[in-house]
Amino acid sequence: MVEHMQGNFPENDDAIEKLHGRVQHGCHISWYFSDDVEYAHDCAETEADVRADPPFAGLVVATHGTEICGRELEVDDAIVVIHKYPTEKCNPEATWLPLGDLMDLPNLVRIWVTK
Repeated sequence: MVEHMQGNFPENDDAIEKLHGRVQHGCHISWYFSDDVEYAHDCAETEADVRADPPFAGLVVATHGTEICGRELEVDDAIVVIHKYPTEKCNPEATWLPLGDLMDLPNLVRIWVTK
């Protein structure tokens, strides 16, 4: 994963459309995937319910050497430290990943800044 961190801007051009809000060092983000929406529909809920209580959340930190100074981070300067994930993932595959890699996940629906 560390090798991929150099220039980890999303490979998928449409990925940037999934990111909503100003990403800064220390901000919190939430996100969900298409299967989370399908599961909500199976439980007689809507996508709005998934947004109200997102299954995933994390803290954004700048990569080493990035000038912060309250400015918005470029996607390739941001790392996401995951602190919330569904309970069935008690041993998640990753506890952090570059923001660009998160944005490239194929079934990702939306990422937004929460605070």
